[in-house]
Amino acid sequence: MTRHRFLAIAWALALVLTAVAYGRVVPGYFLGDDFGGLALFPDLRAAELWSLFPIWEGQGHWRPLWGLLFWCVHAVFGLWSPAFHLVALLLHAVCGVLLALLVVRLSAAPAAGLWACALFVVHPAQAPSLGWIASVLVGAWRSPGPPVAATI
Repeated sequence: MTRHRFLAIAWALALVLTAVAYGRVVPGYFLGDDFGGLALFPDLRAAELWSLFPIWEGQGHWRPLWGLLFWCVHAVFGLWSPAFHLVALLLHAVCGVLLALLVVRLSAAPAAGLWACALFVVHPAQAPSLGWIASVLVGAWRSPGPPVAATI
């Protein structure tokens, strides 16, 4: 299988499975921490972009890519919540394709890469980052102990 054919199949698989598994979150509204994030970035001008990278008071975490993502989507679509959910779904599909490429690179088995992509995009552990915009760039893994989170 050529690289271009593999990429076309991986993209189609990721986009279709993501839409089928999580498409119903698109018309949803903002939840919980989403409002706090939106309140941090009202009508910023390009000269104020440095302020997109605040540390949330009282929470002690820093999410620079999250702030930039919120600002970009807000700049184009305003507070239209389906746009935020569509961007989350697109990023989810991108991660599925990247995982497929990684698996193929490590195993030289295109079928394994496509299976990894399919399992990643439909696994229910991904649901919070697709329905809850504030967790878009946060990965959470369940272990026998407490959840461990990695923030980009």
